[in-house]
Amino acid sequence: MGPLLGWLALAACVAVPDGAPRDVGLADTADGFQPPPVMADGPQGSIGGVIRDVSGAPMAAIEVALCAEMCLTTHTGVDGSFLVDPLPAVPHAFHLRVTQATGFASPMVPVTIAEGVHRVLDAVVPPMPAGVPLGSEPQEVQPAPGLHVTVAAGAAEVTFGDPITELAALALPPEQWPPIEGVSGTPLAVYYLAPYDADADPPLSFRVDDAWSLAEGAEVRAFVAGYGEQRWVEAGVLEASSSGLEGGWLPMLTTLVLLVD
Repeated sequence: MGPLLGWLALAACVAVPDGAPRDVGLADTADGFQPPPVMADGPQGSIGGVIRDVSGAPMAAIEVALCAEMCLTTHTGVDGSFLVDPLPAVPHAFHLRVTQATGFASPMVPVTIAEGVHRVLDAVVPPMPAGVPLGSEPQEVQPAPGLHVTVAAGAAEVTFGDPITELAALALPPEQWPPIEGVSGTPLAVYYLAPYDADADPPLSFRVDDAWSLAEGAEVRAFVAGYGEQRWVEAGVLEASSSGLEGGWLPMLTTLVLLVD
């Protein structure tokens, strides 16, 4: 695999007959796999892959979590590989967290696990830029080129954590885009936002510079990856005008995608 093939998750789904071994050719990461005491009955599949940094080097000790009604977690081996098997055949939130260092993104996307299918999901974990400090009053900040968010300190809060005091964002190059399934349209842009999974109530308004020269009045749909919902959550319909794409809102800070029909 080339160094920047990124999230080529949808390219390799291999059917596994009932009762057949699920040997996917990955390094043994069983020591890192932490199954719950009892697996739920019902249809099951599995998932595995390799996690790399932006240079293409494998990343070890990355926590990989697949969350639905409960979370199954494992850690990548020295070659960056992971394996979660078995896994209930339902939608999950696929979340990566770097445990041996700080300053990296926390990629998260909804994925669907199919019965009797082993899914291959390779991913890139990029570094995050420094966050933009927030003032006590709402103001428009630009955490990533072309992305403008109106926010104040304390306007969003991490579960079991403190309200945010800064906002960071990273616009991903297309080769690092994650799989976007369950919603229709052609992706225009993908961003990682931080602090990861901070909830904003009311949602934060945002706009985006029109880097695609869309016709005035064209609509772009925005979604964020819902950790608790295991699906893409609506984040507004942005309309193209002379001042850019306006009309978005952020109910949470995770993976943000912009789609056009």
